[in-house]
Amino acid sequence: MIVDGGPENNNIHVDGFINQDGVNIQKLVALRDINKSNSMIEALNKTLKYHYIFPEKPKNLRHLHRILNYFVSAYNKQRPHGALNGLTPDEAWRGIKWPENYRTQLLKQARLDRYEHNKEKRCEKCEIDGEN
Repeated sequence: MIVDGGPENNNIHVDGFINQDGVNIQKLVALRDINKSNSMIEALNKTLKYHYIFPEKPKNLRHLHRILNYFVSAYNKQRPHGALNGLTPDEAWRGIKWPENYRTQLLKQARLDRYEHNKEKRCEKCEIDGEN
């Protein structure tokens, strides 16, 4: 198990569980015990929490499972990833290649879409300020 130096990973509860008989887990702290970082999984966790779990406020375990199933599918098949030049992980896995400027086109379109979305969803204060 690779963790960062945060207290949620380095405490008596985690260490107590790992040190139990029959638990075969070795904990390595990123950038201390090994020369690797867990920043990629941290980015995925942030996306999961702030874009899927927190806004939905799961009502029970079954609801959480539905959110997680949707997240896995959307993250792998719908969300373009900058690190993959605008491809989804599924597209990258299948070896799809896009034109060199594809990522730039996606970002421009996303900016326009956000602008239009924000224009339509302005709050009262924004509407009043915008008219001045």
